[in-house]
Amino acid sequence: PSRAWARTMDVDKAVSSLLNGGVAGCVAKTLTAPLSRLTVLAQTSTLLDQAALLSAHGANLHSGPPSATSRVSFATCSIGRGLVDIINREGVAALWKGNLLTCLHRFPYTGIKFLVMESCWRHAPKVCSSAPCGPLLPGALAGGVAVVLCYPLEVVRTRCMADQGSSQRLVACLQQILRQEGVTGMF
Repeated sequence: PSRAWARTMDVDKAVSSLLNGGVAGCVAKTLTAPLSRLTVLAQTSTLLDQAALLSAHGANLHSGPPSATSRVSFATCSIGRGLVDIINREGVAALWKGNLLTCLHRFPYTGIKFLVMESCWRHAPKVCSSAPCGPLLPGALAGGVAVVLCYPLEVVRTRCMADQGSSQRLVACLQQILRQEGVTGMF
């Protein structure tokens, strides 16, 4: 086969890896979106309520550890109760709040991981299979590249998902982060 044909096959395989990885990641994240939303709320609710409580009393956020009274249901409840609470507060669709943003992040993230890993095995099979930690290298490199390239999308996704009761859009959230924190706010 000619070099041009081989290059075309490499490009086809790369595109296929990106698409297959991206679709697989989006399907998986969509199926688990309600649990992801609950996780984000559980992780952020104590901090958000502590901030509201302290600002209402004119206190400084950094003045000490959170009090027991600042914890709310998302931080202390069961999975079932948390999901029901989300549905009662915001409706069933709220279980998938942020899922589009999740897929906008997950598609390139998983696609890049598939592509980098497959490329490592295709272009450096001896290193990947014979070095002491060789089989771990493609996955480590793939994960590192994907995280660095896609982390800003993760920041926006998490901020939008944590915003209870509001449906802040991607562009508005991105603008707010950049306005308040600058580019470093994305990392």
